[in-house]
Order: sequence, then structure tokens, then C-alpha cells
Amino acid sequence: MRRPVFKTDKDRKVSNSLDGPYDHFHESAYEHPDSIISVEANTAESTEAAPVRIVTASKDGTIYVWRINSEADEDDDKLSYVSDFVLDEPLSKVKWLNEKTIIATTTYGNVYMLKLERDD
Repeated sequence: MRRPVFKTDKDRKVSNSLDGPYDHFHESAYEHPDSIISVEANTAESTEAAPVRIVTASKDGTIYVWRINSEADEDDDKLSYVSDFVLDEPLSKVKWLNEKTIIATTTYGNVYMLKLERDD
């Protein structure tokens, strides 16, 4: 038995139908506004100080970066928000280039390089 970790607005009726006997399972749900087309983990620099991060992207151009909480309790979220980008083009693929750079391609034939940097 599995529950969604990610879902889109279109999935609301589907996720509601899972309520009932499955209530005792932990659910962490984060919403993308459109269909998710890419999910990729970045384990290159994974340490306790810098845990595994994943990138998720949806067709509409929304990209989220998440940190995996490996020590999260059953009641805590397994993912923590890190950053987001919104491109004004439909995405076709998103991948990690290295631990701080994401490459995004669009259906318009463009390639974007996104760098993760701290806000000061």
C-alpha cells in the first residue's frame, strides 16, 4: 500500500479516496500546479551537514528543490522546502549538473542553468 509523496491539484479527488483504512500511514504531500515531469536526487555531496536534495519539476515551468529529512519522526515531514524557480516556458526535463547547479530544458528548445545560492 502506497500513498502519494507528491501530488498535483488534479489529484485531489484521487488522494481523498485513499482516506479511511489507510489513515495510519504517514503522508507528506507537496503540490505542483501541473503534472510532474521530472524528479531527481542529488547525492553527490550528501553528508549529515548537507543532506540529500531532490529536484521536482512540473510541465508548467515550476521547479522545487527539497531536502530529505533522514532523521524525521513519523509525525514530521520527510521533505523540507529549499528553493523554487518558475520559468515562463513548459518544461521537458530537469537534472542536477552538480551539487549546486540544475539544468532545465523546455519544450520551446531552450536550456536554462539554475544555480542554488544562499540569500544574504
